[in-house]
Amino acid sequence: MKRLLLYLIILVSLTGKAQTFTGRVTDKSGKPLVSASVVAKGDGGSVVAFARARQDGHFSLTIPQGKEAKSVEFLMMGFGKVVIPLKDYKNGQTIKMQEQAIALKEVKVTPQRIREQGDTLTYSVESFKLKQDRSIADVIAKMPGLEVLPSGTIRYQGKAINKFYIEGMDLLGGKYAMASENLSADKVKSVQVYENHQPVKVLKDIKFSEQAALNLVLKDEAKNVWQGVIDVATGYGDDWLRDAQWLEMVFGRKKQSISMVKANNTGKDIEHEVADLTQFDKTAPTEDGILNNINLGAPSLDARRSKFNDTYIAATNWLFKTKKDDDLKLQVTGLYDRSRQQQDRQTVYLDADSAIITEEQTATSTRSEWQAELLYKANHDKQYLSNTLKGYIDFNKNEGLSILNERPTPQWVEPRKRYIVDNLELINKLKNGQSYSVTSLFSYSYLPGTLLLTNDSTQQITQQMLYWNAYAYYQHSIKQLKVTWQAGFETKTQWLTLNNKDRYSEYLPYVEPSISYREGAWTISLNGRLSWLMRQYQKKNSQNFLAEPRLFIRYSLTSKLEISGSYSYRWTPSDITTITCQPYYTDYISCQQGSGQFENTTGQTANIGLGYRNVMTGMFSRFTSGYSNLRDAVIYQSHLVNNVYIRQATDFRQNRETYSLSGSLGKSIFWAKLSITLNGSYSWTNYDLLINHSLARQHTRNGRASLRFSLKPTRWLSIEEESAYHYSHQSMTNALQSWNHELKVFILPGKWQIEWTNELYHSNDKSVSTNYFSDLSISYRAKTFEAGLLCSNLFGTRNYRRHYTTDYTDIIVLNQMRPRDFLCRILFNI
Repeated sequence: MKRLLLYLIILVSLTGKAQTFTGRVTDKSGKPLVSASVVAKGDGGSVVAFARARQDGHFSLTIPQGKEAKSVEFLMMGFGKVVIPLKDYKNGQTIKMQEQAIALKEVKVTPQRIREQGDTLTYSVESFKLKQDRSIADVIAKMPGLEVLPSGTIRYQGKAINKFYIEGMDLLGGKYAMASENLSADKVKSVQVYENHQPVKVLKDIKFSEQAALNLVLKDEAKNVWQGVIDVATGYGDDWLRDAQWLEMVFGRKKQSISMVKANNTGKDIEHEVADLTQFDKTAPTEDGILNNINLGAPSLDARRSKFNDTYIAATNWLFKTKKDDDLKLQVTGLYDRSRQQQDRQTVYLDADSAIITEEQTATSTRSEWQAELLYKANHDKQYLSNTLKGYIDFNKNEGLSILNERPTPQWVEPRKRYIVDNLELINKLKNGQSYSVTSLFSYSYLPGTLLLTNDSTQQITQQMLYWNAYAYYQHSIKQLKVTWQAGFETKTQWLTLNNKDRYSEYLPYVEPSISYREGAWTISLNGRLSWLMRQYQKKNSQNFLAEPRLFIRYSLTSKLEISGSYSYRWTPSDITTITCQPYYTDYISCQQGSGQFENTTGQTANIGLGYRNVMTGMFSRFTSGYSNLRDAVIYQSHLVNNVYIRQATDFRQNRETYSLSGSLGKSIFWAKLSITLNGSYSWTNYDLLINHSLARQHTRNGRASLRFSLKPTRWLSIEEESAYHYSHQSMTNALQSWNHELKVFILPGKWQIEWTNELYHSNDKSVSTNYFSDLSISYRAKTFEAGLLCSNLFGTRNYRRHYTTDYTDIIVLNQMRPRDFLCRILFNI
């Protein structure tokens, strides 16, 4: 609590003495002048603060603490400048500007790479695109403030986007990598960022969002026409290689569609293109499986270097606009993947007397997964109605052979999952800014699983979960405050069938009042859930009264600089996998047993962040510090018996604290289209381990720093480079440091492209090898087709050794790498 108070004191002290002036800018007829400049100036004409008028002409100008302004100026192209001494300015007044013709001098025009209008930033694709860039994701990764993760997730100022639009339409939902990684950059005119985006029109200016959304503005020739790609590659490595894709898409005002079929066995990761990358839409949760596919883990290199796959995906996505401008959307996705894995591993279990297990594993994972989603949505200014129906089914199975401590041990697991989800939400806006809502979130999950154990017996396990959450709210205003009164009932029932059938249930009536305030430079949101939790397990019952507050504050120091802080307290009931006293295996050598009692965890989280963005200079940065704690988590007693790692719940409880620092800096420079991104993070965690029947205080330290840049110094040469430094230390092991470097050089004479990719890994651990990989490709790119040759892993590096630690283990792994291979490729744009 002392740390929390310190965070809040710092936040208040940084913001408490700034001055904010508000008003409205119009023309002589009273029409608002959108984006009119409002500038506060001090002695000598120095700029103290800056703001722009919003869509309704209103503005909020904040003069930072320690700064003194003498006057405020109002400027707008085509209008005469208005200057008012600050001592004569009346807060909230309307400024009427007179039209005035301006004679322009002859100037040299350079394209503006980033434009700002209200809460929208517009990035010019042509200004950031390099000749080698193919998809729009390649270009987004070079835009300051934006980041594309290997998973396909797009982040703005360190936070994942909540929506991905194409021409203002949400075709793909969370599966937007299908567009970002397949839509040609040549077809996109600009990328727009909607800051603090609220996707529900009824809730605009009622519920505030911290996330941004992305919108792709297409070129005219890419609108309302069917377009597609046929891409075929074949070659040889250890075996015959193939990489093929077919895409068909259309983007119109009333209809949008993307359909694709892909197949490859070259190691390229295409699975993430059909994964859901956003978690911001209201949805009922589904059950997490105890059993999972065999996954030996991948090294911290490009995934295609270690992935021995045979993958096929098929997806079709359709969005239609009805006559009432409502959305009707259908998504169907199928995935088949058969991947081979080979790995040598030595695991030291720090919480089990440092017992050691060695494994030489060869495994084949076969996944067959199908999912569908049907959505109807009416998103209007006065009413919002949305219903989403989702379904999922898989037929996954895995088999392998492990030399476990020199003993041959077969592996077999079938982790099956099926679920159905229905999410319904209705919001109606009444007069005087009032509104009400009714929501229902429902899901049913069924997970039958089979696992072969080390003693040649089989574990048959079935999980089921039924979830329902229904609630309603009423929202109204009290002066500048938006007040919401929400009440609901949430229930969850889980079944776990092993030797016996366990049942665990939760019943949770609750109320959740909230207050939101947004005026001038301030945005404040305070809410808290008050609930009565009733739990049942076998013949046991438990009741708890819960109060869980959450607070968010954001203050704009200037138009470019803002500070924000958040705090939350949570009380989380543990589910049946922690409670059940039936021992169950999670994989062929890991067994866990719960306490047989009701369990829960409590925790607090506090963060303070400082964000800066300057559109004119192309600089974006964000720095965040955080603190979190976890209390009352079960501590397990661990030991190794006949090569089985057994964890049993004890009466001891966890006390865990984590501190973190992170920062990012992105800069765009017009010269040579230079884009630079710096990222850094450091965290330290203190926690408890049960060793020799007593608690031992442990710590882990993790740090990462990275530099990424791209530039085009000449017409025929481009360079992209990324270097990353990793640091980790667990108190019972030695500190580990490692470095990754990736350098790409592009030689671009005319329509030819030569690409040389280099990747280097090295570490301070002498037992871990230094690895170097190199690829070379040459291609000819015309407007309608592309042809080329690729050689991967030129030097034939086949093994990769790495060393890493977790809270409970110290692990050394040797992964098998893909061989040197050759591909011949041809692509047609249709």
